[in-house]
Amino acid sequence: MQRVPTDKRSKGLQYYYRNKERLREVNRLRAKADYDTNPDKKLADNAKWRTKNKARHKVMKKAWTDRRFFYNKAMLIKAHKRGVISMESTNELAIGLMRQWIKQRGRCALTDVKLDRSAHADHVVPASRGETDHSNNFQWLTPAANQFKGARTDEELALFCVLILRSLKKRNLLPPPLRHAWPDTTKEKCMVTMNNIGVEQTSSEPWL
Repeated sequence: MQRVPTDKRSKGLQYYYRNKERLREVNRLRAKADYDTNPDKKLADNAKWRTKNKARHKVMKKAWTDRRFFYNKAMLIKAHKRGVISMESTNELAIGLMRQWIKQRGRCALTDVKLDRSAHADHVVPASRGETDHSNNFQWLTPAANQFKGARTDEELALFCVLILRSLKKRNLLPPPLRHAWPDTTKEKCMVTMNNIGVEQTSSEPWL
């Protein structure tokens, strides 16, 4: 909705809307010239405005982060320099992170939980092992999954989970199986199918 109806605009406002694009470029160049003339003063004014308008600045910063989610993650990765330095630019890294998100369909690579803006960009091969910060070495995880994974590879994490499950079963700490409202014939069908193809199954849960 227009703040001022078209037929009620002043001459100055009419001139602005007729030349909006040109005036926007003129104002941009003027602001850049002012900054180049006295950058310290401009930075001080910006810091003063942020101090005076903390709540508004916080909202603006969150909106910018949400709007440029992948670029913001790429900036943080470049700033931390945890892995071997990659030759990718920040834009290239951001595009690579976005493609990985699309490849995972917005779900955690380990738990398949739907991700939100709190998702972590995790090194597939940990940076502590000397791997690079290239976009090919990243996967998206939930914060809890990333914290649990730590500095392990996916294979090491899988083995670690198997050991935990075995220990829990040995101490009878695993939760009881869910009860079905009708007979569960899934395992029976699986056993019949495996017997038909000649596969021997000694346990219904081979990982335990």
